[in-house]
Amino acid sequence: MKSDEMALKGERDLAANYRRLFQSIADAEKKLANLNETRGDITTERYEALKDEYTSFLNTAKPKLDDILKEIDDKIEIWVKDDEKIVEELTETQKSIRQEDRLFEAGAISREEHQRKTAPLKSKSRELNSKHNKKQGQIRILIAAKNHQPPPAPPPGSHGGDTPGTTSKFYKNPAHATVLSFFWMGLGQIYNDQMRKGIIFIILYSISSVLIFFGVGLITTPALWIWGMVDANKTAKTING
Repeated sequence: MKSDEMALKGERDLAANYRRLFQSIADAEKKLANLNETRGDITTERYEALKDEYTSFLNTAKPKLDDILKEIDDKIEIWVKDDEKIVEELTETQKSIRQEDRLFEAGAISREEHQRKTAPLKSKSRELNSKHNKKQGQIRILIAAKNHQPPPAPPPGSHGGDTPGTTSKFYKNPAHATVLSFFWMGLGQIYNDQMRKGIIFIILYSISSVLIFFGVGLITTPALWIWGMVDANKTAKTING
């Protein structure tokens, strides 16, 4: 939709500026390297003039690139936090819808009451899901630019639906996953939507903690703790692509 494209215009422009400047710096560095190889074939004046030109450009462009990269990192952090709040609200809204569905299926409320209760909830769910998809689009655009990847194509069906994640994957913050695993092994995996794996990790860590009293846990517990953090961080990065 046109409004969605306008909402992403700022991120697309920022990503394009980063790509252009990064490529210009790479081209200037290559020209400077080629210039040094041909130093013996040109006059000193010509060599110095070209060297000054390329060096001056690099001295100006590199700080600008750092500033753009910082702006990208700041925006990603902001959008991730915003999206986490949206997903939290969306999840609660969908829980309310499922609750009304169960009441209707059990015959505890009439069809009319069910429709009256769920209609505004479903409208809110669609609105939140649309906001979620837009935030994910902003995040993907900036991450692709930062990683020197092509601009991502909009996911099919990204303008509708009631279920988060059915049309686009959630961005997972590797730092958040690592910190959660730092406090208790398995929480980072649950944050990464690996519920079964997270529960297994929690059980293993709990057993190992008990084994500390028998000596064995003094070795296994720190090893599991580190493994949990590394796995959570690596998985979050894999999810993000």
